[in-house]
Amino acid sequence: MSSPKHHQLKNQSDLQALRTLAPNRQLTWTEETAVAARQANRLRQLHQQTRTLAFDIDIIATQPRLRIDADSYLSMAGSSHWTGSHWQILVNETDHPLRQRFTIAHEYKHIIDNRRQINPDFEERICDYFAANLLMPKRLVVAAWTQGQIERNLVAMAKAFAVSRPAMNYRLNQLGLVSPLPRCRNTMHPANRPSAFQNRSTHHTTANYFEPSVELLGSRQ
Repeated sequence: MSSPKHHQLKNQSDLQALRTLAPNRQLTWTEETAVAARQANRLRQLHQQTRTLAFDIDIIATQPRLRIDADSYLSMAGSSHWTGSHWQILVNETDHPLRQRFTIAHEYKHIIDNRRQINPDFEERICDYFAANLLMPKRLVVAAWTQGQIERNLVAMAKAFAVSRPAMNYRLNQLGLVSPLPRCRNTMHPANRPSAFQNRSTHHTTANYFEPSVELLGSRQ
């Protein structure tokens, strides 16, 4: 069994380990999604979460020099910033706990990317993509849905992965496990399409990013 000191040292290396997975240049949308997925998988690997359906969000909460607080007056789902001594993630206290989990993962990606140059058009959606991959990894979702690990329905899947039903529905759709793609072709670039995972959050400003799809994660269970 690892000692508390070993656990702390391991956590201290998490950010560095995740940041090294991103090339030191501005990436295309396809490259950004690949990096985000690798980072999410690596974080799970670092904490023996590769077979665990519901990711232990305390892994982020217990990172050194990082504090998570709830604020009932927050005008968005969450935010993150460096205080001068530690990183602070704020989550909206009035949001459902499942949405708060997604927000924490989303904001942690902002922290990972703090030293990088990212296309502003990608920034929020790539954080959503990281959070989706961390909380609902493709390999585990596909296995759970296709191999009979749990009951094959939306409610059971969302419960098993500790996410909201709208988020799980979007992820299943994204992975091609439910609901075929619409017949009409959408020519909009993937980076500019509304995301059902989209959080009304940013670590740069207190602006309120509102899109109709944002409300999906706000649904109460």
